[in-house]
Amino acid sequence: MSRDGEKLHLELYAGDFSNMTELLSSYIQSVWTSGSQSVVVDWRTTAQDLFSIFASLSPGQRSFVNYTDRKVVLSDGLNRKAIAHEIGHVLGFNDNYFEIWDESHCECQHQFREDDIMSNHSSGSVTPEEWGTLTRTYP
Repeated sequence: MSRDGEKLHLELYAGDFSNMTELLSSYIQSVWTSGSQSVVVDWRTTAQDLFSIFASLSPGQRSFVNYTDRKVVLSDGLNRKAIAHEIGHVLGFNDNYFEIWDESHCECQHQFREDDIMSNHSSGSVTPEEWGTLTRTYP
């Protein structure tokens, strides 16, 4: 990754989505942009040492990022924020949700931050804390 002023450039290989790079870029930038700050994807033609994007071959499988193999696997029916959530993992962010024990119902329940893309990939956004982390990590 490299920085050009307020733009953080992320190099990716589109893999299975090589014919959809403009659409993927628009999805990612629509979430990973705030004011003058943004994450810009620079698509590369080879996968060497880059994260590559693949389509899931298993029906019903959740999207995930495999750091060891440098793969982003996207499941069917994703929306733009879900794709941006997976890119958050590529940028180094963990999921930001947790389970709590509900004694009254004798079950675990998930707790989410509605405003955080890494917690709620349906309606969350990139938080000021996440922008701060990117600025410190990639000066």
